[in-house]
Amino acid sequence: MPAVMMWDDHDINDGWGSDAQSFASKGGFKPEYLNMFQAAKSAFSVMQASRIPIRFSPMKSSFDTCFRIGNAGFIIADLRSNRNLKQKQMWAPEQLEKSRAGLIPTATHWKSYSS
Repeated sequence: MPAVMMWDDHDINDGWGSDAQSFASKGGFKPEYLNMFQAAKSAFSVMQASRIPIRFSPMKSSFDTCFRIGNAGFIIADLRSNRNLKQKQMWAPEQLEKSRAGLIPTATHWKSYSS
């Protein structure tokens, strides 16, 4: 059975982007948490994301993808790369815009979103 892989918080650190103790006092991530993020992103990129059929991330900073099979459209959203509790953000605005545009111009009868 085909599979499309997407990482989740436990691939980085439990609660990544949502855990208040991972943030420094100025609102950015603490260096040790950024190091964990970079290591996890590198491993995911090599071991799983390299098999994602089509990446459409606008900033190359996430692993979003979309594809069609017949009349069915699928958006696999990366809701971890740009998640930030302090900014009240799950996606970067560009990610959301790109995902909406990813399937709208097609003759898709239904769409499936997943993360």
